[in-house]
Amino acid sequence: MLALQGFRYALHRSSSAEAQFRRFAGARRFVWNKALAYQLEARGRGDPIPRYAAVCKRLTGWKIEHPWLCEIHSQVLQQALKDLDRAWSKRFKDLATIKRGTLRLDAAAGDPSFRRYGVGDSFRYPQPKPEHVDAANGRVFLPKIGWVRYRDSRKSEGDIKQITVSLDAGRWMIALTMEAEKVLPCGEEIIGADRGVTDTLALSIGRRVAPLNAYTRSMHRLRRYQRAVSRKVEAQKQAMGLDPKAPFPKGVRPAKTNRQRRAESKVAKCHRKISNQRRDWAHKLTTELADQAAVMVLEDLKTRNMTASAAGTAEAPGRNVRQKAGQNRSILDQAWFMIEQMLSYKLAWRGGEVIKVPAAYTSQRCSCCGHVSPDNRNKKAFLCGACGHAEDADLNAAKNILAAGLAVLARRTTGSADVEDSALSGRPVKRQPPSASARC
Repeated sequence: MLALQGFRYALHRSSSAEAQFRRFAGARRFVWNKALAYQLEARGRGDPIPRYAAVCKRLTGWKIEHPWLCEIHSQVLQQALKDLDRAWSKRFKDLATIKRGTLRLDAAAGDPSFRRYGVGDSFRYPQPKPEHVDAANGRVFLPKIGWVRYRDSRKSEGDIKQITVSLDAGRWMIALTMEAEKVLPCGEEIIGADRGVTDTLALSIGRRVAPLNAYTRSMHRLRRYQRAVSRKVEAQKQAMGLDPKAPFPKGVRPAKTNRQRRAESKVAKCHRKISNQRRDWAHKLTTELADQAAVMVLEDLKTRNMTASAAGTAEAPGRNVRQKAGQNRSILDQAWFMIEQMLSYKLAWRGGEVIKVPAAYTSQRCSCCGHVSPDNRNKKAFLCGACGHAEDADLNAAKNILAAGLAVLARRTTGSADVEDSALSGRPVKRQPPSASARC
């Protein structure tokens, strides 16, 4: 099958090239902000928000008004407008989902925001030519910039489809999107996996995957760097005659000192290291599982909703906010959604698939007799009150998830109705009472 794959490399440092990168990223940010201001102005008048085609027509006028935009590759500027249009599409799609009652308001995408200097700096070439990539010499040609060298840490393969340059914690990176034919050997097993915090994955074959906890291991160092930034910001507020513990007044954004920039750079580099460690670990884990399994069965978890803040509002403040924040941090540190995404495309390359089943009662149901009761589970231990089956709670849940996945495969073969996903009492699946017809 034809598949798109990204190859990300670090660019070699060059003062002249980095100056060009900042010019292109700044032009992209300028066009984004100018287009967003135009759209918000139209919405303020009560008119429909102009979409990509209407905004793109104004790009020519902006180039006449600001001649320096003509020095930037035209497709780089057009891609900024396309990204803005996708952000609005995501916003409208989430609003429609909220009306249907399947998405929480605090988990929905908000209106696109104005871009700031130094935050998310990037630009993209959507139609590079094959001769623009010289993999043998580790270099790539960027129109209106020239040849730039990158650290060839892994061999790319396929036809070039897109080139993206981005700034990551003070280091410029390049991502090559390639299209290639993927023919990889497929495993033979069907494995159910229960995701958790103590163990990232508990597999139905009896294996446990210990968590990496990249964030937890770097928390002390990160907090030290963050306190250093906080001290410098407080000193700046005192010099301005402001309360050092209160936020800056609206509209006040003083220039950062060099010491503050260096302190913030340490924080950014620490976050980059945590992200790289987590991504590398997830890639190795998912590749191993994809080589072993033909089908992976996972719970259909809404990670975004599960990790939403419990702070509430001023009128209705939340409860146990700090405990919920710690739980959210632990869940995000396990990279549940990243693992799910990687398994999906790696199994698809091998001809396999990921099946997601409802999570209701998987931890309360006995994998032997199907008895469902909240008393069956006591922390990490599972003891069935009906048949006396004793097992680790996570492994028992993994077997229930596997049974639900096998039921889905069986229904595909027989063409029968999907009992597991059907409403038993007119309520959402998670709120339905346990029933023998819902057992796996």
